[in-house]
Amino acid sequence: MAGKAILEDTVDPKDLKQFEAMFVSEARKGFVTEKTKFTYALCLVRSKLDGDIRKGVRFLEELFTEGSADARRDYLYYMAVGFAKLKDYDKAIHLIDGVLSHEPANHQALNLKSEIQKRRQQDGFIGMAIVGGIGAVAVAGLVSLGIALTRK
Repeated sequence: MAGKAILEDTVDPKDLKQFEAMFVSEARKGFVTEKTKFTYALCLVRSKLDGDIRKGVRFLEELFTEGSADARRDYLYYMAVGFAKLKDYDKAIHLIDGVLSHEPANHQALNLKSEIQKRRQQDGFIGMAIVGGIGAVAVAGLVSLGIALTRK
C-alpha cells in the first residue's frame, strides 16, 4: 500500500469492535498473545479518532520493547503511521528512518517517508498562511485605528 493510501486508510468500526473483543477476552484470561495485541493495535491506528490512534501507538511501543525481535520493523512502521496520522511528523520520520536504517531499499517505508514529508510541508504552509492572515488582519486593524485617531 502506498504511503498516501496507508495514511488515509480507516478501519471499519465492526472490525475494530471485533478485535477489541478478542483483546479484552484474552486480557480477562490473563494473557494477550502478541498477534492479538498487534492486530488490535493496527485497527486502532487505522481509526478516525485520535484517542484510538494514540492507544494503538502505545500498544505498538509496548510490542516493540516486549515482543518478537523479528516483528520490530513492522512495529516501527505502524508507529510511524500512527504518529503521522496524529500530525507528529518529526517523530513519524524518526521512526521510519529507523526502518530505513536496516532496510534502505524498503519501498513501503520510502513511500511512507515521502508522504509524511509532503504532509509536514503542506501543514507548515497552512500554518504560515494562517499566521500570515492573522498578522495581516492585525496590521489592517492598527492602520484603521491610526487613521481613525488622526481624524479626531
